[in-house]
Amino acid sequence: MKNPFIFASTCPGCGHQRLQHGHTRRAVTRSIEAREIIDAYCLECDMVWAVTLEERDLIACALATGKSSMEPGCVASLVSNAQQRQQAVH
Repeated sequence: MKNPFIFASTCPGCGHQRLQHGHTRRAVTRSIEAREIIDAYCLECDMVWAVTLEERDLIACALATGKSSMEPGCVASLVSNAQQRQQAVH
């Protein structure tokens, strides 16, 4: 794969964050825009799962800013969005 878009996702089997190398920026962007499932994989557990909503938010932030999904700005944005959702529920 020419230019993989690398992001992290937590394996539900072992609980470790695993870097995902199997998607291009274009494919991930398309999946985010179409609200499609983004698969992640853990080599150690041989397990495939769908990334969580929070991870999707980080990925979308990274795509929008052109940075890594683990950049502090994206994480701060994710925390802010989660707090806003929680306040809306109450």
